[in-house]
Amino acid sequence: MALKYNGTWNAMLAQWYALDEKGYLTANSVNVSLEKAQSEFSDEHAAMYIDGSWSMAGIVEKNPDLKFGMFPMPANKSNGEIFVSAAIGTTWTINKRTPNIEAAKLYLAFWSKPENLQIWTKSQDAFITLDGIKSQAAPELSEISQLIFSGKTFPFLDQGWEQSYAVQTELMNSAQGVYLKAISQEQMLKKMDAAWDAAVSQ
Repeated sequence: MALKYNGTWNAMLAQWYALDEKGYLTANSVNVSLEKAQSEFSDEHAAMYIDGSWSMAGIVEKNPDLKFGMFPMPANKSNGEIFVSAAIGTTWTINKRTPNIEAAKLYLAFWSKPENLQIWTKSQDAFITLDGIKSQAAPELSEISQLIFSGKTFPFLDQGWEQSYAVQTELMNSAQGVYLKAISQEQMLKKMDAAWDAAVSQ
């Protein structure tokens, strides 16, 4: 599969790093852990940070009175359609070699009931994407959920391809390099291309 990040991700990457140029990012934030970022946000010391719906419960638990919401990363063209990254969070399957096939079928049937799916997804701040089953998305996720239910999604980088893990690792490392002015944005994308090519060739 011919897949290249340099030449396709350039404009999106420039939009992201423009946030730093405009002074929206915390200085030396490469030293800030995700837990610390969430804590700063919950304590109302930070206006925004990057995370997913799975962390919403922790934010609400720490600061139940906090009014907040989620929005997609700024990566669309001016006046263009907005998409949001999403991935399958939970699946239930039956191993064909299980000695407890009837019990497994009962368990799967339990999770197949709409009312049980609704309870589960609400507890996880997740979304039901099955036709005919209403999802009870939290108000804080309204902007995200509208995009998901209208089909305007793309998968996380680590979804779908075995090689994606190597690229995601390179992305995380090189993104810090760009932020620290150690490499350019184009060099970052070339490194991601090299990581993909190396993973594919194995």
